[in-house]
Amino acid sequence: MDQEYINEMIESFKTRDVSSIIKQMKATKREGKSLYELVEENEGPIGKKDRILKGLEMFKEELTAIIFEYDYLKPYKYCALFNSIDGEYEQGIENLRQKVSDKEEISNINDDLANPKLYEHDEFSILKFNYYCKGATLIDGKAKEITSILPMVVVIHKESKIIEFRVARINSNLKNNDPNFYEKRIDELIDWINDNTIFNIKEINVKEINTLAKQTNSIENGLIKYKDGSHIKVYGQKMELKRGSSATLEAGISEDIVLPILGDLKLLIKDNEDIFDHTHKFYDILMEFIENTEEESTYPWVQLIWLNEVKAKQFTVKFRFDVLTERGYSIIEFHKNTAENKEMMKVAKFIDDKCREKQELSESGSA
Repeated sequence: MDQEYINEMIESFKTRDVSSIIKQMKATKREGKSLYELVEENEGPIGKKDRILKGLEMFKEELTAIIFEYDYLKPYKYCALFNSIDGEYEQGIENLRQKVSDKEEISNINDDLANPKLYEHDEFSILKFNYYCKGATLIDGKAKEITSILPMVVVIHKESKIIEFRVARINSNLKNNDPNFYEKRIDELIDWINDNTIFNIKEINVKEINTLAKQTNSIENGLIKYKDGSHIKVYGQKMELKRGSSATLEAGISEDIVLPILGDLKLLIKDNEDIFDHTHKFYDILMEFIENTEEESTYPWVQLIWLNEVKAKQFTVKFRFDVLTERGYSIIEFHKNTAENKEMMKVAKFIDDKCREKQELSESGSA
C-alpha cells in the first residue's frame, strides 16, 4: 500500500472511519503506551484525522497495517451473494496466491481491474480491488474536480462456500450519471472470479427472502430468532396486491406493524380481541382475506433489521426484488451501515440458510 494511496484513503474517511482507526491506535501498544498516546505526547491536542496522519509519519508500519486491515473489514454498502458450487476452498486460495498482487494496485474506472491483493484469515479470505474515480462538483458556482478511490472486495467464506461481492458507496458526482454504476462494478468482480479462479459460482436466489414477508402469521411480531443469537425484524416494506393496488410501509413507525395495510389490520384485531367474536362468520371471512392476501401478494421491497439493545448498532438490509440486474442476481443494500465484515458475513449466512430451507421445502413438495 503506497503512501499516496493511504493519504487518499485518509482524506476520504468519514467520521465512522476515523473513529475506527483511532480505536485501533488506542489498542495498539509500543513500549507500554498506545500509539494514540505517543502521538498526543509528541504533537499535543490535534484533530483526529491529523492524529492519524501524524501517527502514519511516526509509526508507518503499525498505522499502515491498521488502515490496511480496516479497508478490508469495514462496512460496505452494496453486496451480491453467490455460492461456490465447484472448487475446494484451500485449492482455490492456493491458486489465487499465484495471481494476486503483493501491494495495493489501483486502476482507472474505465480500465480493466488491476490485480487484487489477498487478505487471508482462518475463516475467510478477501480479495480487494481499487478503482480511481474522477468527477466534478460545483463550489461557489465554479466546477471543481474531485477524486476518490472506490474499494471493492470479494469475500470467500471457508466453511459455508458463500462468496460475497461488495462495493463501497461513492460520491454521486463520481458515478458519471450512470444509473447502473454499482451493478457494473459487481459484474466486473464476478467476471474476474470466473476468469481467474477455479471457483464455479452460482447466485443465491435471495428472492426467496420474499417468503419471510409472507410468514408473519407464524413469526411473532415479525421477529426471527436465528441460531447464532441474532434477533431479526422482518418488514414487508412495500406490498403489491394481486388486483393491482399497492402500499408502502415506513419501517420503524411501529414495533408491531410489519406489513403495510395488513399490519394495521392485524394489529387492530389483536388490540381488540375481547370484542371480536371468533365464532362470527365475518371473522372467518376477514381472516381468510388476510391469509390469502399475504399469500398472493408480492413484496418488491423487503427490509430485515438486525436488532441490538444499542439502537446505533442496529443495521438494516434492504432487498429490492423489483430491480434485478441484467444477469438476474439481486443486489442487497446495507442502510445506515454499522455492519463490519463479521456482521456482513452473518447476514450472508442467514440469507443463504433461509434460501436453502425454502429450496429444500420446494423440492420436497412441502412448499
